[in-house]
Amino acid sequence: MNPAAVLSVCAATLEAGAGLLVASVSRAPGWRSARPLAVIAFSAAAYSATNVVFALEGVPDGTRIIAARLEFLFAAIHAVAWLLYVRGGSSSSKRALPPAVRLLGLGTLALGLLCQVPGVVENGTVESMAVASFGVRYWMPRPTTLGSLAGAWMLAVLVVPFWTLVQRVRRGAEDARWHFVGFAVFYV
Repeated sequence: MNPAAVLSVCAATLEAGAGLLVASVSRAPGWRSARPLAVIAFSAAAYSATNVVFALEGVPDGTRIIAARLEFLFAAIHAVAWLLYVRGGSSSSKRALPPAVRLLGLGTLALGLLCQVPGVVENGTVESMAVASFGVRYWMPRPTTLGSLAGAWMLAVLVVPFWTLVQRVRRGAEDARWHFVGFAVFYV
């Protein structure tokens, strides 16, 4: 297994472990608001696990294409969980979300589901790409224009929780720095 695949397996394992820990804690009285953090960790684990197929030689192209589609769904779930956690009030409730943020979340989930349709985000071909500085090769499905736009959308949605956390840190809100660090850790 090459270094990229090992890194993906390690990341998926750590994220799944964090998800199990947070899911357990979120069942305790007064900790319901931590449930979106479990979803954040589990969706990150799923995304990392699908990355493995892009770094291993000999994986069938069909498997890589399905993994690429699934990554859009996992990214959508991940982004929406961050919206819920950061913008859902002290209870991380979907009812507490501002209407525009709720609409953004629903639209993002719909896009993640749309990306599961064959040919929407990939054109059915897989290309090999070498990263010589790390001594690894990736096999990635070739994205369609909508696939490229959908990927950019998933990242753009994360600007909302990022900016919200930046504002909380600037105001000196309790635990804001730790939430910001947690957000940053999932993107390093």
